[in-house]
Amino acid sequence: MNKEKYYKYMFFSGVIYNLGAGLLFALLPIFVDGFLPFFGIENPPSFIFIHLMILLVYGYALAYYIAMKDLPNARSTALVGGIFKILFFLTGVIYFILSLVTPVSGCNWIMVLILTPDLIQGIMFLEFYFNYTKLE
Repeated sequence: MNKEKYYKYMFFSGVIYNLGAGLLFALLPIFVDGFLPFFGIENPPSFIFIHLMILLVYGYALAYYIAMKDLPNARSTALVGGIFKILFFLTGVIYFILSLVTPVSGCNWIMVLILTPDLIQGIMFLEFYFNYTKLE
């Protein structure tokens, strides 16, 4: 597979992952009472903060789609997306570690497992940022 096709699929995977995760965490807490507690997260009194975060996740999905369509101008998107995907994963890991020492952290290993693709995609996006050159 050539590099251009690889990078397009890489950004497309970001689109699909973000849309899927957004849909999962936006709709299921509304319809399934035990959804968030399954991940070690208490149901909040309101879902507004979750839904606002999901809008950001969808915004990233849109940015990855635009990047996929315009690779020569996608370096900034790859840099920001890569950094924040890695930070998203690391935050989950930190909360998981905290859950081992405190009862109120609100994250279990299942959530860390779900966030693992963020780490992988983050590394891939940063690889794009550092190595991409315009393809003729």
